[in-house]
Amino acid sequence: MKRTTKLKVFVLSLAMALIMLLPMTTNAQSDGFFRSSGENYDNRAGEGDNVSGGVSNYGIGETVPVGSGLLIMVAAGAGYAVARRRRSPKSHKKSVTLLLALAMTLTFTNCKKKVDTIQSVEPEGVHITLNVGDDNSKVVVTPGFYNTETGETYAKVDFEAGDRIYVGNGGAYCGYLDYNGSTHLFEGTITPTSHEDYLHFYFLGNKGTTSQPASVSIADQTSEYPVISYAHSDDFYHGEGSYSAKLNNYCAIAKFPLSGAGTSNAVYVRGMKNMVTINFAANNGETTGDPYTFSREGNGTIKLHSESATEKWAIVLEQGAVTADLLADGFEATTVSVPVIMRNTYHASDISATSLTAGSKVCYSFTSDDKGSVVRFSPGNLQAVGTTSSSPASGWTWSFATNQNDHIGNATANTSISGNGTVSTNGTVDFFGWSTAATYYGINNSTDNGDYSGGFVDWGGLTIGEYNPGTWRTLTSAEWAYLFNGRSAIGVGTRFAMAYLFGEVHGVILFPDNYTHPEGVAAPTGVNVTGDTSWNANQYTDDWGKMEAAGCVFLPATGRREGTSVASVGVYGCYWSSTYNGSDYAYHVGFDSHVVNPSYSKGRRYYGYPVRLVF
Repeated sequence: MKRTTKLKVFVLSLAMALIMLLPMTTNAQSDGFFRSSGENYDNRAGEGDNVSGGVSNYGIGETVPVGSGLLIMVAAGAGYAVARRRRSPKSHKKSVTLLLALAMTLTFTNCKKKVDTIQSVEPEGVHITLNVGDDNSKVVVTPGFYNTETGETYAKVDFEAGDRIYVGNGGAYCGYLDYNGSTHLFEGTITPTSHEDYLHFYFLGNKGTTSQPASVSIADQTSEYPVISYAHSDDFYHGEGSYSAKLNNYCAIAKFPLSGAGTSNAVYVRGMKNMVTINFAANNGETTGDPYTFSREGNGTIKLHSESATEKWAIVLEQGAVTADLLADGFEATTVSVPVIMRNTYHASDISATSLTAGSKVCYSFTSDDKGSVVRFSPGNLQAVGTTSSSPASGWTWSFATNQNDHIGNATANTSISGNGTVSTNGTVDFFGWSTAATYYGINNSTDNGDYSGGFVDWGGLTIGEYNPGTWRTLTSAEWAYLFNGRSAIGVGTRFAMAYLFGEVHGVILFPDNYTHPEGVAAPTGVNVTGDTSWNANQYTDDWGKMEAAGCVFLPATGRREGTSVASVGVYGCYWSSTYNGSDYAYHVGFDSHVVNPSYSKGRRYYGYPVRLVF
């Protein structure tokens, strides 16, 4: 290379490197760039706390910055490549390759900063303290945060007291760190085992446990956003020393806007991935690999976070585009189009505003398990209309009873079922054997359990009125048990109560989550009153409409069918679950005037019980 060319290379490289050292809008040069609240902090040595952010979370949708050292490297490489263009094509190709390699380094590397020293405290473990800055904000996420320095709008992520970071090393879990809101530190004792691996930091935004997590649900986001993020240390674990972590988001955030006045009631989206499973071995000794897998629990329900009556948000996980159900307490169900979700994306305007329509008979939400899954009940018991010419494969019309207290009982087609899918008298059926492949959705008068062989076939697979197959489903035995005994007793202080409606129908009232009893309506009494007076202790006529509009579900005591004989109408109530219990039995809800057993195990599969579906 000529002397003049060498001089040009040196001058150009030096000039571009100096440019990189000038103040930048991202503050990547500043030691205070790494922050937990979107604000910069200065190092104030000698003033007590080290207030520079040692571990923090990128904002969801925030552009990931790069380190100045890498910028200098790329600048020098670019200058070198430009100067070398005057040489041979072969040399030019090498120069471009070098530039691309440096650019890739720039793309895939994040800048880090040192944090507090990890000191050995016992032979098998070390104590780690990570400083996160001096801001202790409200909850985990602030949507619509505008960074005046970068001109970006994203969801700002803050830590709060009780947040937890899990730590992995050597392909295994090795402990956790808790955030102290007063000292602004993550602290804990970990037990790393491998000096040939990084320290891996997994953040689950207040959704963790006190032990090694396997999977966590993000179904309920009422009070806080469950941010899912990850980072590994800047170097392999080497015992005592300094490490740093800048958490990268493995989740996204999406706005589900409501048009008009909106609602302050609970709002849910159903059909999304809502479970996160940690794989502590995914990144063992590596810098790449996905530490999380995402799946759907139950119906894939997420209870949205409410910023206002019309502004609802949720942390969402990677998945393809879906059409999801939007459920709002007190309103008819509707659908929303959810776009493809990629990690670290900010979907503030990708979902169209939804118009809510009040529904006079729309049941409110019920939490059906300890994962936070939410269900809504059908407006009445399942019914099937058939004729003497109906066949198992066609001819039956399925619907829901018009009112929750409606039931057929000891009349017409319920006592005229003559075989698998046929009746001897035209009419409506609402007693069904436990549905299996061997029966046509339980329309069979056989009392031989052998005629009900095979696995369960859900009635939700039918076209029911205007609803497509798969809209509805049958509750499991565990879900029935949780509805009756596992939920918090809120509103009226009880989850259910015996009742007598319109002076005609005995049954059980299930109260929804966050229930508010209508003013001027007699409050229900307890559920374990002995004797037949327990039915009559809660009598409702015109006031029932107000309670129904507030979300109450009523299960009438319909009795049961055995063969073609119907008995105990108004005395017992029995409702099928989808849970098998050996060759002859399936679980069901059973109740009478003084007791409810939501997991009764001795329902013979040939018994004809009513069916109440959910979605």
